[in-house]
Amino acid sequence: MAICRSPIIAVLGHVDHGKSSILDRIRNTCIIDNEAGAITQAIGASNVPIEIIKKFCSALKVKMDFTIPGL
Repeated sequence: MAICRSPIIAVLGHVDHGKSSILDRIRNTCIIDNEAGAITQAIGASNVPIEIIKKFCSALKVKMDFTIPGL
């Protein structure tokens, strides 16, 4: 029997292009507000509950079924 696992997502991009802002919005945090120049200098991991994923994805105007195996 195959085990379904939660996805692991990496957020990559150039300096000062909003990666931390996107993550703050998803996690409902304000990490960049505490950083000098709103530039973060940390690497971390977050567990995002399925309810949050559904909340953000419900506004997508795409005609497809959105399923996440393992969640």
